[in-house]
Amino acid sequence: MKAQTILLVLALMLGASTVQADAISEHLERALALHKEGKFLQAQAEIEKALELIEPKAKAQIPPAEVTDCTYTNYEYAFRVTRPETDWKFTLLKTKTPGSGATYPLCQIAYVKEGAAGDDMVICYVRDLKAFLGSRYEDLKGKEMDFVKGAGRQMASSIRQLEDVQITGQTVVKVSGLDAVRTDYRARKGVKSMRCFTVHVLRDHLMFTAMFVGSMKNEADVAPAFQKILDSIDLSPIEIPAK
Repeated sequence: MKAQTILLVLALMLGASTVQADAISEHLERALALHKEGKFLQAQAEIEKALELIEPKAKAQIPPAEVTDCTYTNYEYAFRVTRPETDWKFTLLKTKTPGSGATYPLCQIAYVKEGAAGDDMVICYVRDLKAFLGSRYEDLKGKEMDFVKGAGRQMASSIRQLEDVQITGQTVVKVSGLDAVRTDYRARKGVKSMRCFTVHVLRDHLMFTAMFVGSMKNEADVAPAFQKILDSIDLSPIEIPAK
């Protein structure tokens, strides 16, 4: 398919302006010419420049995250998670402005006991490793699990509102059929003893993190619920509903 044909389809789908469409066309034409000359890296660079122009328009077509039937769905990152019982409350977190290291907060699931929020909660994040690592992203190939284990260890020093955080172990688990790393911690919040863990899992260039924070006095109540939340995480493709 010629670049102009590709451009026309993209312009119709994404509503690109004439100026933007022309710029996309130029990048695609150069990519085709470079590919014919055997200059594959340069061709790839031109394609990536075209995608940079297309991506904001494509994202604008994606519905915002939502909670329906007790399940949080994020269409942009193809991430789902379900609250375990009615006494757990969802909070949708902002995803458009990343935190440090190209990290986007997704949602929080908090345990509400007798109508009041407590210390027991799960917070989910996603990190774009291409944006975070830049040119170093290619060095990650073949070392993914080492990177994920390192991320779990590093998180011990960044868990807010908790003191004396100590790592007690790391294990490889499955999340949505993918290898993931669970890192367990002991911590303190004021005079309260806390038992926490994080789960890190990679899908392509996105690293998903779920941080589970539980007070030891509620462990009997929240431990089974935490496992239900972990088991409910779904990273399979999500069909975007028609408008």
